[in-house]
Order: sequence, then structure tokens, then C-alpha cells
Amino acid sequence: MGHFGQVTNLMSFCFSLLGTSVVVRRMGLRRTLRVFPALLTFAVLLSYFFPNLWVLFISMSCLKALTYALNEPSKEMLYNPTSEAIKFKAKAWIDVFGARSAKALGSTITNTAKNEPQLLVAYGSMPSLLISLALFGISILVGKQFEDLVANGEVVGEEESDTPTERPDDEAGLIELELENAGEDATQDGIAEDRAAFVAARAR
Repeated sequence: MGHFGQVTNLMSFCFSLLGTSVVVRRMGLRRTLRVFPALLTFAVLLSYFFPNLWVLFISMSCLKALTYALNEPSKEMLYNPTSEAIKFKAKAWIDVFGARSAKALGSTITNTAKNEPQLLVAYGSMPSLLISLALFGISILVGKQFEDLVANGEVVGEEESDTPTERPDDEAGLIELELENAGEDATQDGIAEDRAAFVAARAR
């Protein structure tokens, strides 16, 4: 697990530093959303036909790194044409219900076949394949809806808000805004850490 964490974090750091903004700007958000589901489907099929520990290790490392470096930033960009209230409700549902349900399902399958690796491959591959295909289809629909909202200048849930938020009118502007916000968030986190370290040093 230690090697897995090292490889995953190193790949995620390198891709975030050099690849995330390049991929999103060149491919656009609509196509970028399809990258992770497509690679997930490929990894599931590869693991099914080649049930090898190294195949699983490399596949999981790459997928986990892409989750942090590409899929999560792309998912956050989808909240741009939404109001703060809608964003809060959606993120709350995803974090509380969606993520926990998926982890519970995976844990149940793993625990059921924990003593028989071949059984785990047989039982785990089919749900994983179905989920990855469903995720690919959802990414196509969501990407199309995102482009339509941006093209029409619509903001989901804005009618419920008293103070409309100003946003760029095109997808490129939204991507630039999101990337700038990500940089500002990282800077604020760094400032908070420096302040905490300074306070701890003064306390000594």
C-alpha cells in the first residue's frame, strides 16, 4: 500500500502540474469528461482478461491519479453554470449518499469473495463494467447539457437566488476562471499552513 500511495501521488502531482490545464483547454470540458470513464472501462476489461497483480496495481494507480488530477477538476467545472444553492445541494448529495453508496457496494463485493480471488474477479468485473459504461453515457449527456447552458447563458437555480453571479459567456472563459480559482484556493491553503506553522513556532 505504501508503494501504491507513492506511485499514485507522484503521477497525480506530475499530471496536475503539466497535463490537466493542457488537456482541458485543448479537448474542451465535454471531451475531457469522457477520458476517465473510457480508461475505467478499458482497465476493467484488461483486469478481467489478465487477472494479474501487476496489471491491477498499474491500472489502479493510473485511475486513482487521474481521479485527483483530471476527473475531479473537470467535475468541479460543471458547477460553473449553477447557483451556489444548487452547487451546495448537489455536492452534499454526491458526498453523503452517492460516494458512500458506491464504497459500500464495493466493500460488500470484496468481502463476499475475500477468500477466493477468482470469484472476486468474476463478481467484481460485471458491476464495475456496468458502472463504467453508465458513467461514460452520463458524461456524454452532462457534457452536452453543460455546453447548451453555456451557449444560452443560463444558470441553473439562478431564479432562486437574489444575487445573480457574473460568469463568462463561453466555455473557454469558464475553464480559465475555474483554473484561476483552483490556483487561488491552493494559495490560500498555503497561506493558512504558513500561519499555523508561525503560531506553533510562537507557542514554543
